Amino acid sequence: MHTLFFPSCFYKKKSPANEPLCGTRIFQHTNKHKQQHTQKKKQTHPNTGAQSTTMQAARQHYDAAKGAQFNGLAFRPLELRPGVVLRNRVVAPPMRQCRAVGTPECREWYAALARGGAGLVVVEAMDATAVAPMPASEGGAAAAASVTVEDARTVAEAITTNGAFPAVQLFFSYCSAPNDLTEERLVLAISRFAEAARIMVQAGFRGIELHGAHGFTLQHFFDPAHNKRTDRFSVPSSVPLALVRAVRDACGPETLIFYRHTPKGDGFGLTESVAFAKELIAASVDVLDISSGVDLSSNRPVPEVPGSDSAPFRNLGVPVIGVGQLCDIDRALDVLTNNKADLIAIGRQLIADPEWPNKMQNQQYSAIKRCVHCNKNCFGFLFTGKQVSCILW
Repeated sequence: MHTLFFPSCFYKKKSPANEPLCGTRIFQHTNKHKQQHTQKKKQTHPNTGAQSTTMQAARQHYDAAKGAQFNGLAFRPLELRPGVVLRNRVVAPPMRQCRAVGTPECREWYAALARGGAGLVVVEAMDATAVAPMPASEGGAAAAASVTVEDARTVAEAITTNGAFPAVQLFFSYCSAPNDLTEERLVLAISRFAEAARIMVQAGFRGIELHGAHGFTLQHFFDPAHNKRTDRFSVPSSVPLALVRAVRDACGPETLIFYRHTPKGDGFGLTESVAFAKELIAASVDVLDISSGVDLSSNRPVPEVPGSDSAPFRNLGVPVIGVGQLCDIDRALDVLTNNKADLIAIGRQLIADPEWPNKMQNQQYSAIKRCVHCNKNCFGFLFTGKQVSCILW
């Protein structure tokens, strides 16, 4: 059965504030699984925040036994490249939160993630067309941007002033499929994407992440099963590499370039992905973000074996971000002790409790609001436009 992707970052229905800022905690499931998930949402969820004294004691014992080992690995500084040092290895990954960029609510959301102790905070995937629109036609004027440098600056400053490294993920939103644009228009779209990156750097972001994962447009350019072009952009890596080079030219050598990639697709596998990663690094990518998403139908982490997606990219010469329910100490320790990733992305757990890094580091385990992966007020709110929250709040 063909796997479909139900993204938070490319969902067309905007929030009530028509917010253009979108996130990327991506979820995979089939049409059948989507229907099952919808039915489950209609059911009453138990109060999963209440835990028995026995369960609390068991978790405290579990955490106390392994917390020190985890802290020694996760809360070490990491030099991404000379002169750029993260305070720790914890990443707040891009996650759609339905708060309009530039508003106090959005600013506080990211301030809380940074204040909570994450070393790297990546703002959810922003449509490049919202920052640097395309002209309506050749020679025509571009539409007005819906995200201004002033709007973005409020978010970048909220992250920076609270001690985390600020990055923003840009979504290649100039077309829906590889064949949608003529060669000339695609060249123009690449230049406009680079301009969007430049504006984000002007706003104070020190990192730009290209979203080439989870079955979206940029991944489809790389995937021969979807890229049916017959011009120079028929080469799978051509558009991603052109974007990386354009971003580097527009943003200069000081900006860190991240690339998010899913290692297996309809027309490519791990071998092709590793070769592609080497091309990305040669084109000046500084950090690889390897993510296959979350299977909501079973709620099992992806990958099921911790770090199995990110490990093949670990020795290519740049830091690698791993994902997959790494708020679980056993899973995180597997990744960190076996060098399967340099950084660990903590997604829904940081929605439940943005102070998770601080509480872990200070061994305040009983104070943590633990994500129960119910997906009710996080993923469950994405298709309604409601602001993402958590049943544990």
